[in-house]
Amino acid sequence: MPSASSAHDAWNRPIAGLIARQPPVPYSLVRLYRIEPKQRTARPEWLSEMLVANGSSFAENRWFTDDPKTLAPYAALVAALSTPVLSLLDVRATEVEAFRADRCTTMLVGLTPKAFARHPEHDFFLPERLARQRERVGEVPLPMGR
Repeated sequence: MPSASSAHDAWNRPIAGLIARQPPVPYSLVRLYRIEPKQRTARPEWLSEMLVANGSSFAENRWFTDDPKTLAPYAALVAALSTPVLSLLDVRATEVEAFRADRCTTMLVGLTPKAFARHPEHDFFLPERLARQRERVGEVPLPMGR
């Protein structure tokens, strides 16, 4: 059975291929990436209520990365339920650093985003107004052999 690491590595090639087809990053901007499901599945009411009660719903759809190599685990996770879609967002370099997880001071259920980030040096927790500006650029093809 392949390891989780090798399974995640298999996603890097299709993600990189999709990114390579995108226009270059404009000067003075930083490109952020996100994997999300093509279609959201309905949640049971109890789960929605729990996410609101514990504050997790506040953070939904606001996590991005500047390192495409960190997207593979998310693509694998999303693929279990839906088709993974790559979203991009170009943000002014002068603005984006305030949202980097290892520097961000926004509080999430009493903790900063760094406590929740898998890769605090590459993960960004964006304000909703900014996160909503992301552009879905395409479905991530399943890796060969999947």
